[in-house]
Amino acid sequence: MLSDVQLSRLAGLGNSLRPDWANASLVTFLAKNVRDRAYRDVAVALAYVACDPVTKTPARLLEAGPWWSATRDPNAAPAVRPITCRDCGQVHTKAEGCKRNHEPASPEDIRRRKDEARAALAASRAALCHAHKAPTCRDCDHPKPKENHR
Repeated sequence: MLSDVQLSRLAGLGNSLRPDWANASLVTFLAKNVRDRAYRDVAVALAYVACDPVTKTPARLLEAGPWWSATRDPNAAPAVRPITCRDCGQVHTKAEGCKRNHEPASPEDIRRRKDEARAALAASRAALCHAHKAPTCRDCDHPKPKENHR
C-alpha cells in the first residue's frame, strides 16, 4: 500500500512530465485508484502513460495497457506468452486473444514498444531524481550518497 509520501512523490513525477496535470489532482487520483499497487510499478506505468502522446489524462493509467507490462521483470518467464496487438496496442494472452481478432504485433512493433517503455522508465527515474533534489554526481548526473561514490 502506498504511503502519502509515496503518493506525493508519484504525483510530482506525473506533474513534472505533464505540467498540465495538477499535482493536487494527481495525488487524489492516485490515492483513489492505485494505492494498493507497488510503488515501482506505479512510477513506471505513470511515466509511460505521461510520456505517451496519445494520453490526454492520467485516467488512462486505469486501462490494461502496455504500461503495466513495462513494470514486469524482463527476465521472468511469463506464465502465458503475451501477444501485443498491432491495432489496439493491448497485450493479450493467446488464450484470451483480442476481441477484435487482430494480427499479433510484428517484432519491430514489439521492439519499438519496449524502447518506449525503457524511455519512459528513464524519464521517470530522472523526474524522481529532480523531484527529490538530491545532490548529483558530477560525472554521471545520478543521485549520490554522501559516501561510497566515485
